[in-house]
Order: sequence, then structure tokens, then C-alpha cells
Amino acid sequence: MFVLDTKTLIQFTSIGVFTVVALATDLKMRKIPNVLTVPSLVLAFAFQIGFGGLAGFKSALAGFGLGFGTLFVLWLIGGGGAGDVKLMGALGAWLGGMMTFYVIVFSTVFVALGSVLILSMEWIMRGWRFTRRRYLGRFDGDRAKEEKLDTTTAIQRWRDRRRIMPYALPVGLATWLILAWSLLDKKM
Repeated sequence: MFVLDTKTLIQFTSIGVFTVVALATDLKMRKIPNVLTVPSLVLAFAFQIGFGGLAGFKSALAGFGLGFGTLFVLWLIGGGGAGDVKLMGALGAWLGGMMTFYVIVFSTVFVALGSVLILSMEWIMRGWRFTRRRYLGRFDGDRAKEEKLDTTTAIQRWRDRRRIMPYALPVGLATWLILAWSLLDKKM
């Protein structure tokens, strides 16, 4: 029988709860709130320092820097939301540098595959024109004025409609895959 040590049990349970709640809020609200990401980041650093001392702090810092930094660059060029950046920062602190790298790689593959699948299904179900207009169309300032929306709100709604999938989904799948992989590695 395979038994997890205390450190692994706490880490995997915390990551599991964090990713499930992040996914649920991202699916429901298309947002990952600070009230979830900030405490998780603090707990991740406390966990890493508590179980690993200075080496744990360095591991958390490396994971945070890689996760937050990578998604921050994508956010700067319009490739994601600020909640996604904080999600990867906190998750990176829990995972450390190398596992965070793997999560980024696998989540990128899942985003690509999922996007192709979703766009293909949308194209089949609703047609090319609708799909192109929804995901590649330009911001319509006149429509925003008709709906009496301020520009910031209108732009946010337009961006939300163009989002193909919530980023917490591929990140969660990639994280769970990497955690399962690490468990299999420990078992052998």
C-alpha cells in the first residue's frame, strides 16, 4: 500500500482545493479573485519555508517567479487576465520551479488543443461567419454607446466574449497531471 508523507499530503490537498476553487470561480464568474490567490500564495510560502527552510523559500520563489512572470508577459500583450497571472504565481509557489515549468508547458498544450476543439465545434454548430465575428471581430464602440456602457465596461465585455476558455481549466488539468506523474514517480 502506498502512503503519502505529511508534506506531500498537505501540499497535494492544498493544491487540489486551490485549483478546484479557482476553476469553479473562473467558470462561473470568468474571474479568479484576489481573496483566493493572495492567501494561497502566502500559505504556499509558509508551507515551503516550514518544510524546507531556506531551500523551500528558494523553491517557492522560483516557482512564483516563473509562473507569475510568464503569465504577466502574456497579460501585457493581452493574452490573459490578471487573475490568471496571480493563479500561476500562487500555484508556482506551491509547486516550485521545475513543476511550474511543466504545468506551463502542459497547460499550453491543453489550451491549444482545447481552443482548436472549441473553435471547430463552434464553426460546425454556428458557422464560420459567427465564429469569426465572435473571436476575431473588432470592438464595436457604437454598440457600446447604444447599450449605454462606459468604454471600460464595454471593452471588458468584448474581451470576455472573445475568451475561448477559462485559463484555470487547462492549468488545473496540467497541474493534476503533473501531480499524478510525481506520485507515480515516488511509488516506483
